[in-house]
Formats: sequence, structure tokens, C-alpha cells
Amino acid sequence: MGQPGMGQTGMGQTGMRPGAVPDALTQTDTKSVVDLATKKRRVLSNYCRLDFDGARLSPEGWNRFEPYTSISANPDYRRLVVVTRFSVEPPEESAELLYVNYQDEGYYDDRGGYVASSAKERVEFQVEEKDNDAVVARVSTEMPHVSPRAAITWMTQRLSDPKTSEANRTRLKEAIEQLSKLIPQPSPQPSPTAPGK
Repeated sequence: MGQPGMGQTGMGQTGMRPGAVPDALTQTDTKSVVDLATKKRRVLSNYCRLDFDGARLSPEGWNRFEPYTSISANPDYRRLVVVTRFSVEPPEESAELLYVNYQDEGYYDDRGGYVASSAKERVEFQVEEKDNDAVVARVSTEMPHVSPRAAITWMTQRLSDPKTSEANRTRLKEAIEQLSKLIPQPSPQPSPTAPGK
């Protein structure tokens, strides 16, 4: 008959099947996978926040992305997308592909100016582990996704550039006028009333 410690079940003294992973190791591995997923979401949120704030719209702004991406240079773009909000979807545990949902309000390019086009957009990002951290390695669209305020700031700078053509100046002014309507205005303060009224 079998001896204690090596019963007929083949589980040995630990009560585990040969080749099974101890619970402590499984919990550690699960925690590291969850930590990596959290890091990926945090890094992607920071990347998207910089983009939303207009950092990609200036040559020196790309330097601010360095901690969050392995992409060496600001991707070329011909159009920028104006968005009012974005949200990063919770990632699958070990997924490299993460998704961001944007509320698009329109887009701007020098040929057509600003075109209002309200839509929901889902953009795919590849986020990889690098040196025990996470970095954005690829984006499915190269267009910046910026807030109306960031777009207006960029357009105002373009207006002040003497190299900007008259045709582009006209398009920029029209775009600023349209985008200004997307910026929340402060609510009017109630007028003070006299005591006792």
C-alpha cells in the first residue's frame, strides 16, 4: 500500500500534481500581469493626454512623449482631429493592443480647413513592455487627436507666422470661430439681490 507522502493520487507531500505551480508563485505572476496591465493603461493615458493637450503640434512638444513611447519621431500627419474627450479601455491582462475611444468633433487640414464631423472613433495602440515598464510602440492612426482649445492655440500661432498664405489664414480664422463654440463658456453669475427682497 502507499506510504504517507506519496499516496495513490500521485500528489506527493505538498498535495500538488507534479509540474503544478505553487499558489504563491501563481499569485505573484497574476499580480505582475495586473501591474503590467495597469502600467500599460497609465502610459497610454499619459500619451493620449499629451496629444489631447496639443503636444504633438509643435516640434519641441514631441520630446514630452519620450517617457511614454518607443516611437523615435513625431509621425507625419496632414490632418488633425479635434476631440472633446477620450477614454482608455481597460486592457486584457497580457494584451499588447489597447484601445482608446474618442469623441470626434471634426478635423482640420490646410486644403479643406475645418470640417465638423461628430463621431465616435476607436483607435488601436500597441503598448509593449520595455525595461520592466510599458511604452507605446505603434498607433493605428498618425493624426493628432487634440482638444478644441489646443487646436485654437496651434491655429493662432499659425496665424502669427508671416509665411502662412492668405488662403490658409482665411481657413484658420474660420476654424477658430467654429472651434470656439466647442469650448465651454463660464455660466453667468446670478446678479446680487438687495437684502430682504
